[in-house]
Amino acid sequence: MLTAAMGLGPASLYAVTALSPQLLPVLGAGERLLGLAVGASFAVASLASAAAGAAVDRHGGVLFIRLIAVFSALTAVLLTVQVSTATLVLAVAVAGLAQAAANPATNEIIARAAPRQGRARAVGLKQSGVPGSQLLAGAALPPIAALGGVRWAFAALALTAVVLVVPALRMRAGPPVRRAVRGGRVPLSRQVRIVLGVSFCSGATTQATNAYLALFAHGSLGLGATAAGAGMAVVGGVGIAGRVLWTRAHAAARRPPLVLTVLTAGGLAASVLLLAAAAFGAIALFWAAVVVHALCAMAVPGVVFLTVMDLVPAHAIGTVSGYVGICQFAGFAGGPLLAGLMVGAVGYPAVWTAVAGLGAVALLLAVAAARRN
Repeated sequence: MLTAAMGLGPASLYAVTALSPQLLPVLGAGERLLGLAVGASFAVASLASAAAGAAVDRHGGVLFIRLIAVFSALTAVLLTVQVSTATLVLAVAVAGLAQAAANPATNEIIARAAPRQGRARAVGLKQSGVPGSQLLAGAALPPIAALGGVRWAFAALALTAVVLVVPALRMRAGPPVRRAVRGGRVPLSRQVRIVLGVSFCSGATTQATNAYLALFAHGSLGLGATAAGAGMAVVGGVGIAGRVLWTRAHAAARRPPLVLTVLTAGGLAASVLLLAAAAFGAIALFWAAVVVHALCAMAVPGVVFLTVMDLVPAHAIGTVSGYVGICQFAGFAGGPLLAGLMVGAVGYPAVWTAVAGLGAVALLLAVAAARRN
C-alpha cells in the first residue's frame, strides 16, 4: 500500500501531462497552461511539506495514507464529472497536498517497521510508485482518450483510485517512532543541507522534463499523441527499475553520496540529449534521452531520502522528510513554470539549455556532498 500511496499522490497530475496533447485543445488552452498547472501543484506541495512532515511525526503515517487515498479518488472522480480549467486547477492543488504528505508518511512507516538494513529495499519499492503511476498514465490513458475522449480516460483513473481506497482504509495504525517535540526544530548538518540543494535543482530539471516531454515529442518531433504519451510510459517503466536499482546501490556503496553524483550526471546527460534532439529533429536522440532521464533523474528522490534517513534520528524522519519535500517540490514547481514561460517565447532548444544548466548545478552540489562524506 505504501507504493500505491506514492503513486496516487501525483496520479491526477501525471494524467494531465500524459493527456496534454488531447486535453489542451478540449480546454482551448495553450502550452503555457500546462507549465503553470504543474508548477502550481508542486508549489502547493512545497508550501505544505513542513506542516505535513511535523503532523506525520505527531500522528503517524497511516492516517495520512488514508487521507491521500480518499482525496486522490475524489479528485479523479471530479475530473471525470467535469473536464474544465477550474477542475484542473483543483485537481493539481489536491495532488500537491497529497504529495506533500506521501513521503513523510511512507518514510515514517518504514522507519518504524523496517530494520535499518532493510530500508533501502523498502524505500526503493515504495518510491517506484511514482514512476509506476507515470507508466500507467502514459501507457493507458492516451489510447483511451483517442477512443472515447479525455473524460473516459479520467474515468479509468477514477476507477483505479476508488479501488485503492479500500486497502488504505484497512491499514493498521501503529505508534510513531517517538513523539516529536512540539514546535521544535531539527538541526541539519552541512551535508544534509547540500543534499537538499541537490534535491531542489534535480527536482526542477526532472519535472520540467516530465511536464513537456509529451508536448515536445508531439509538437517539435512530429510524434502522434499516443506515441508521445508512450514516452511518459517509458519514463515510468524504466523509472521503476531505476529507483529499485539505485536505492540498492546506495545501500551497498562504501560512499553512498557518490550514487547521487552518478545520478545527477545522468540527469545532465539526458538534458543535453534533449537539446540535441531539438536542434537536429532526431527522434532517436529523444528516445535515448527518455531512457537516461528515467534511469537516472527519476531515481534521485529515493536516494536523497535514503541519504537523509542515514543522517538524522529516526524520531525526526517525518519532519526532515518535510524539509526535503520543501526543497524538492519547490524545484518541481519552478522547473515547469520556467519551462512554460520559455517555451512559447524562445522555443524548446532554449528550454533544454536552461534545464541542462540546472542539471549542472545539481551535479556540482552532489560532488560537494560526496566530498564531505
